[in-house]
Amino acid sequence: MLSVIPSALARVLLLILPVFLVILGVVTGAHIGEWMAGWFVGSLLWLGLLDRAAITPQKGDKNE
Repeated sequence: MLSVIPSALARVLLLILPVFLVILGVVTGAHIGEWMAGWFVGSLLWLGLLDRAAITPQKGDKNE
């Protein structure tokens, strides 16, 4: 059960972060290109965290 939590948390953050960046861009008056760049970089960051959470052996795994 504990191994599911980091992956689920990363998925939720992957959905929230781009939305937050777009709202921040609208509030600050940023251009649409900056929103897209922020969304792209943010998504890559959270995808990396998601992959790391899936690959990292958890305590109790037989391949630990």
